Amino acid sequence: MATEELSALRLRVQGLEEELVRARAELKQEAERRLKREEEWLAYTRGIAMLESLAGGVPKFEVDPEVGRRPDAAASDAPAASEASNGAASGVIEADSPASSSLAASAPRTEVADAPGHAPEVVPVPAVVANAPSMSSELASARLQALLAAESVRGVEVLEVGLVHADHLGPVVLRVRDAAGRVLSVLAADRLRLECSRAGRSVTLVLEHGYEKKSGAKTTFEGGPADVDGRGGVRRVVVADCDPRPWLEGMPFLFRPEALQPAPHDGSISVESLRAALNIKLREDLSAGHWRVEGLGGVQRGVLFEVSLAQLDEKGNRARTLVADRLSIAPLSADAARGVELLLQDGSQVKVDSTTPFLDGRFRLVLPRADLAEWRAARIPLVEATSSTPKSSAQDVEPAPAIDPPR
Repeated sequence: MATEELSALRLRVQGLEEELVRARAELKQEAERRLKREEEWLAYTRGIAMLESLAGGVPKFEVDPEVGRRPDAAASDAPAASEASNGAASGVIEADSPASSSLAASAPRTEVADAPGHAPEVVPVPAVVANAPSMSSELASARLQALLAAESVRGVEVLEVGLVHADHLGPVVLRVRDAAGRVLSVLAADRLRLECSRAGRSVTLVLEHGYEKKSGAKTTFEGGPADVDGRGGVRRVVVADCDPRPWLEGMPFLFRPEALQPAPHDGSISVESLRAALNIKLREDLSAGHWRVEGLGGVQRGVLFEVSLAQLDEKGNRARTLVADRLSIAPLSADAARGVELLLQDGSQVKVDSTTPFLDGRFRLVLPRADLAEWRAARIPLVEATSSTPKSSAQDVEPAPAIDPPR
């Protein structure tokens, strides 16, 4: 009897194992089908973005405010407008009459039902904010994914961009994959902005007030307290070694206004002369290492733009490169005769195997033995130091870690 029961149980276990194998196979097929649908959708959105760029922009259509109005309302609008212009207290103001505001004059109209025999009340629809982009959420998502695809960034997928605001997208959801295509985590944030460095050839996706979800666990972004939903802080996703110009042209509203301007130059000094003078002075003070200015775009009001600084080792080989959109040089203190600080802003530190943005967008180099009188005599622009300007005691500040998505 016991032998029969044991055989029955073994058959039952065998049947369950076979069902488990079939279920796993079906689950794998379903996952493959879902991945194929996502790839098809991604190809579709890329195609839409390409069509939009080939068409030279999204066509704009004028809205006729008369479309959809009731025939009796159109007939009664004329006397209502006459009463409004004559100052009658009828409560009816026509949108294109002199009595209406400039907002109502330029906005489409909606109607509110009223008592019989009276003209419908015309209510102005709030106008679109002047600096808000005329871009749909679908187009913004497709364009962002197309820009990532153009840089061969396969480690970040745009799942949702939310609404298009005047200076950000949100709420957004991104999916991060490894080099093999496996899903690593999901990034969710209330806002998405963009930063870039022309000199550093990089674009940074700045995710604000969000979290990373990995294996079912939420991790709040660093840099701020978490709310009740586990959101907070800032996370940066760096796209290194890319030309920022297509990003600036495709989604300009996501960048700071100054990022859209070319490198200014006031002509107060030749760029090449200034670069040569800086290299001479940098060789005289090697306390922060051997640095050499390799690139300089322009100078205006004492600030240098689109700067590239290379650090060399004892053999003259390049150890790392600092690239920044702006560089300002200031004395360590207002009454000192020696010592300058080089403050690089909005840039990256480039090494052989990595590109990392500056911590808080800044990187400092301190040259304590620099003779201020000689630097001024060489016509190197100095920003005068103030007592409120904090100075770093270290030679430099290492940049913060950031995600460098696989390509």
